[in-house]
Amino acid sequence: MHNYNQLMKDFPLNDLLAATDLPKIASSIGAIFRHISTKLKLSPYPIRRALPLVTAISRDFNDALLRVLGTGKLMFMSWDGFERVMAGLGDVFAAWDDNMKEFTGIARDRESASAETVLGLLQGEEADTSLLPSASHSQAGGEVHPDQDHACAR
Repeated sequence: MHNYNQLMKDFPLNDLLAATDLPKIASSIGAIFRHISTKLKLSPYPIRRALPLVTAISRDFNDALLRVLGTGKLMFMSWDGFERVMAGLGDVFAAWDDNMKEFTGIARDRESASAETVLGLLQGEEADTSLLPSASHSQAGGEVHPDQDHACAR
């Protein structure tokens, strides 16, 4: 459990929650995902638990954008002001996309590494082959009872 707490220690979420402009949102997203990436590489925190965390960060990201954009009236801005806001939004969403791609890559690497470890253990000499699905199990789409197999042969 102590290793799991490492992910949440010094988590920089307050930067996103307190952001008052688009550049601060972009930098806070970068800081959050750098923290997550670093901690996931160093700790055994399960990826399946990290996914809901990233979903919650996405909601906070959305809330921060609405809070910052809600203060200005986009329809009544000058064209130059509107273009600056749109350029800032482009930077914010580029930061989000880049960080999500990096997180997705780390998650895939961790999942494939753990899958390879499990497969390596199952295929080893000491593996209990009774835990592996039989050919009749995979062909029938479910577990086949010995009597059912015998009854089908009649």
